[in-house]
Amino acid sequence: MFPCLAERSATHKPSRATRLGLNGRSLCWATLAGLLLIPLAGLVPWGRAVLIAKYRGAEAELAGAPLVRAPLADTWLAGANLRRADLRFADLSRSILGRAKLNGADLSYANLRDADLMVSSCEEASFYYADLSNACLLLASLQGVDLRHADLHSANLVNADLQRADLRWSNLRGADLSSIHDYGDDSAEVRFKGTLFFGATYDDTTIWPTGFDPREAGAVCVASEKASQ
Repeated sequence: MFPCLAERSATHKPSRATRLGLNGRSLCWATLAGLLLIPLAGLVPWGRAVLIAKYRGAEAELAGAPLVRAPLADTWLAGANLRRADLRFADLSRSILGRAKLNGADLSYANLRDADLMVSSCEEASFYYADLSNACLLLASLQGVDLRHADLHSANLVNADLQRADLRWSNLRGADLSSIHDYGDDSAEVRFKGTLFFGATYDDTTIWPTGFDPREAGAVCVASEKASQ
């Protein structure tokens, strides 16, 4: 009587939910569970990266690792490959990162207080607003690094390569930027070629290479903490 309906019923295929025996309520719960598991799935690579860094950090391969807010204080990461790793807000205080490869890594707002980054490679990395107070950056390669607003109070930057680095509005009070083998103006010209110091603050305890004039570079001299007390 209704051939079109008969034809449709003959060709109609049940839905996947019907074939699996899911009614409306079950399907709703399954969808909700899937939506809740999506963010949890993102924690798996984060947790794995944290465990590797925390317990097998030396020479570890962590290039591009998601380590946002990672709790890595007092961690041994010497020689680790952390190229392009996301370390924003990570706690790396007192950690050992000597000879680590941090090229292109994002350490914005990270806590690196008292950390050891001696001879590390940090080209094009971001330390925007990072706490590097009392950190050791001796002989570190910091070419093109973003150090805007970074706290480098009492940091050791002896012989660090700061070519094209951006230190605008950073805190350099008590920092040591001198050279082990000081060759006068040539040393500063090489290490600070293209470096931006505008707005960076320093005091009378900051050590500069011989012949370098921080005021001419745009840095601002402020009273030392002892003098202000």
